[in-house]
Amino acid sequence: MKLATGCIFYTKERRDFAVSHGFPPARAFVAQNTVCTDEVFQVKSQISEETLSGFITEHRLEGKKILLYIGRLQRRKKPDLLLEVLPSIREHIPNIHLTMIGHGEMEEPLRALIASKNLSEDVSMPGAIFEEESLAPYLLSASLVVMPSAAGLTIQHVFSYGLPVVLGDDMKSHGPEIELIHDNTGRYFKASDPESLADTVVALLQNEEKLASMKQDCLKLMEEQYTVDNMVKGFVEAVGEIG
Repeated sequence: MKLATGCIFYTKERRDFAVSHGFPPARAFVAQNTVCTDEVFQVKSQISEETLSGFITEHRLEGKKILLYIGRLQRRKKPDLLLEVLPSIREHIPNIHLTMIGHGEMEEPLRALIASKNLSEDVSMPGAIFEEESLAPYLLSASLVVMPSAAGLTIQHVFSYGLPVVLGDDMKSHGPEIELIHDNTGRYFKASDPESLADTVVALLQNEEKLASMKQDCLKLMEEQYTVDNMVKGFVEAVGEIG
């Protein structure tokens, strides 16, 4: 990094961290990493209440509180932890439903765990979905997203749908995107304590007023700060300064 004419960081916090460890501040720039927010907002605007209602009916999700996992089904991301604690969550939220979107080496072990715990009615695994038009109904019908470990750019993606995020507090496992998480956009649970995950999810889902406030803040953050335009400005400013 010190050999470079300039360095662009995902977030201001990561820039400040590098500067505090000796990187020259005049050569440190920020281009806030984000998803294609224009595409997300356009797709969202095209999905009517009738279309969303039809999706919920088709997938037998009427009256459900939908918990969403979205990402690769890899051991490092600990998706199995959600299945381990789902029965505990169900004791307090009887209408809970977990949707796990993604593919990976844990897909078959997860399906086996679902069967062994008799969770087939409470969990759906639609596989990997990459098209925004296909993803949008899942995100729009969900109440909360949980990513136990190794979270990254998915945070910006789900925030664009106004979805708060619950993450494990093993901070080194996550990408720099976790700097978007604060008291009104998400929660951390104790990564070493599965019941902490259950308690955190239950507390949020039972507090409708707080959850609604968090959803607004997540969306506002993406609409006002983490836009593609702002990311491009960061790159342009860096190139201009270096040049």
